[in-house]
Amino acid sequence: MALGGFVTSFQAGMAVPDWPLSFGSLNPDGWWADTHIALEHGHRLLAMFVGLLTGILCAWIWGNWRAFAVAVLVSAVLPPVARFMGVPREIVMHLAIWPAAFAFAGMLLWQRNNTSLPRPSLVRWLAFAAFVSVCVQATFGGLRVTRETAGALDQALFLRITHGTFAQLFFCLLVAIAAALSPRWRIPTWPSHGTGKALRNLAWIAVAAIVLQLVAGATMRHLGAGLAIPTFPQAAPDGSYLPVVHNAYVDINFTHTRVGAVLVTLLLISLGILALRTARGEPRLARPAWALMALVLVQFALGVFVIWHAKPRTLTTLHVVNGAALLGTTLLLAMRSTRVIGVAETSLSGEKHATLSQP
Repeated sequence: MALGGFVTSFQAGMAVPDWPLSFGSLNPDGWWADTHIALEHGHRLLAMFVGLLTGILCAWIWGNWRAFAVAVLVSAVLPPVARFMGVPREIVMHLAIWPAAFAFAGMLLWQRNNTSLPRPSLVRWLAFAAFVSVCVQATFGGLRVTRETAGALDQALFLRITHGTFAQLFFCLLVAIAAALSPRWRIPTWPSHGTGKALRNLAWIAVAAIVLQLVAGATMRHLGAGLAIPTFPQAAPDGSYLPVVHNAYVDINFTHTRVGAVLVTLLLISLGILALRTARGEPRLARPAWALMALVLVQFALGVFVIWHAKPRTLTTLHVVNGAALLGTTLLLAMRSTRVIGVAETSLSGEKHATLSQP
């Protein structure tokens, strides 16, 4: 995500104009010598590695290494056969990826009703969703390049925004998997006072609000509207806090940098305070709450400095990465608060049943 952020900050997304190959090659000579090509091609190589790791993670969680082995075999066999038959190199590259991915996913789905699998159903489906998501994310990134090369600029813009946003959702799936696999998730000793429904509801509202703020930010960033309002907190040259000129660039900038930023900051600080009050020393809620409040203050400050310093590349990318950390932390708090309520309600239901069953 950081490397992808630098690709956008350096406007290097079209430094390599073809996909899935790079200048007709899997790894072109001297790609590291040019900053823009190094960023874009390096981003692709790292994305392939992330996809491989996601497949390994999914196979491990499902306990199906046979599916992974079959996928590797398909990926190794089909390309040489296709090259022998004279298939164009671009098609050969696709044959090295997508048949293997479909074979892997199909073998996992074949065993979906198996009750002897090593991991809970929730974790298995989160892992499967992560694998599908990383494939979809790669497709968005590739189509963004091919559509812009073909001159379909409106479609390419939509795909750029979608690619930037979908990366955050893929990251959320990984956070959810890590949370559900954590030993802390399985420990039933959660706070026994109350159910904390307000905390749960506010946490999920906060997750949704951050996602909307990220969509606005991605739209602003890929429209090139990051400095449509070049001052802060003033939004107009006359010192007004509201813009005097309205167009798509100014309005999306104002929505993200003023309305969304202030509302999300206040919402997350409120969520952190409520979590600390509900936790009462429980570290599984208190720690993400403290981290959440620290991250949101850092995020707000980064956003302000990005405007004041006219969008320096490193600072802008840090703003993107910190936003992802903020979303992941909020999601973790939402999941754990939901877990608290589930355990508490189960406990309360059991106590009520025991009381009613007494003579």
